[in-house]
Amino acid sequence: SILKYMHDLNDFGNKDVVPNNVAYNTIISAYAKIANNEAYTDAPLYAESVLRSMIDLQENKGKDDIAPNSRSYNAVIKSWANAQTSKSGDRAEWWLRRMWNIHNNSNKNEEEYGILSPDVQTYNTAMLAFQKIYQSERAEKLLIELIELEDKNIVSGQNEILKPNSESFCIVIRAWLALIKSDHHDVDVIHGCLRALKWLSILLEREDSNIHGFSSSPELFLQILQAVEVASLKGHHDKKIVLQIALKTFSMLQKSRHHVDTGSYICLLQIGVRSLVGSENRNGRKKFLQTVITSCCEDGLLSRGFLQTLSKIRRSTSESIEIKQIGKQFFSNWPLPNEWHRNVKIQNLIPSKQDCSFFQE
Repeated sequence: SILKYMHDLNDFGNKDVVPNNVAYNTIISAYAKIANNEAYTDAPLYAESVLRSMIDLQENKGKDDIAPNSRSYNAVIKSWANAQTSKSGDRAEWWLRRMWNIHNNSNKNEEEYGILSPDVQTYNTAMLAFQKIYQSERAEKLLIELIELEDKNIVSGQNEILKPNSESFCIVIRAWLALIKSDHHDVDVIHGCLRALKWLSILLEREDSNIHGFSSSPELFLQILQAVEVASLKGHHDKKIVLQIALKTFSMLQKSRHHVDTGSYICLLQIGVRSLVGSENRNGRKKFLQTVITSCCEDGLLSRGFLQTLSKIRRSTSESIEIKQIGKQFFSNWPLPNEWHRNVKIQNLIPSKQDCSFFQE
């Protein structure tokens, strides 16, 4: 291998070739990059082998310049995250625990002591390993551990505080959403939506408190709404809870620093009409539709997709007539006010007369 060749050159007196931990880390990182390729399923094992060689050379041969650092461990963990095998999460967490064991048992000075301490990237990569194989609860446990470490370090007055960042929360949120959208039949989609919403709420609290390093993205809100939409398609869930989650997510988006977009309104509309079915929900359905349509128009986000979604709703004859009558209150006259689509920036998303034809019959 190239590392052996570097050692041979160095042993023969070529001092320009130094097989230090930079060279070893480069090899491990290379294995991590190809680990998601089906042709290199053993890449994480090779990455581990290189790291074990580093440990052996340091501990048994006194090669301190080859001593592994946090980058070495993080690259091995990343190789497992990229591999997405059934044991990826377990192996990633095993190496994280190995780092803590070395950290806690170290007798070296403080500077060297910190080199092998897990950092936020270690935790994020291990959480990502669980996310990619749909083990959202395991990813969440690591985030909880990271928050507990943050609290512990603050109480003890440490200068260097190990704490989560925006990526930590996003990984766990997306872990729950990925599980919901997966083909796993035993998934409690309501539980998953609530867990994702909880972690988004905590992220927003940190962002609103102007804590450095924390910011949300508008995609997170839409992704949760899309996951709730998946829940609305599954008949064995309490539809009222589904709608409540959607309304809370949408309300959080409206109150955030982000702008509501056309996709969010379309998602909310679809969730609402699927949740409020039957004659017993007639009043609630009417109020919901009037509120959402009014809000969408006031925000200047009335789009072709919104109108097409509304006009294609087909259930019982009575429900279809109700929806058509509500739509007529807004869309029976053409042209529509320009203010209703003033914030729709893509030309082909602006409503056309044909999109309103269902409500003008």
